[in-house]
Amino acid sequence: MANAQDDVVKVLGEAVYQVLAEGRELSNDSVREMALLLSEVDEDVSVESAVGELRL
Repeated sequence: MANAQDDVVKVLGEAVYQVLAEGRELSNDSVREMALLLSEVDEDVSVESAVGELRL
């Protein structure tokens, strides 16, 4: 379970980093969109979990 949580944090962190690097406003929507874009490159269950967390 701890590994899954670590993976979710890693995915969200990468998405946040990418959003900020692009100079975009940081929001749940922008991070969710970026996480989805990243998921197209790396199909991983942790990406789905990360996007699910942002829907709260």
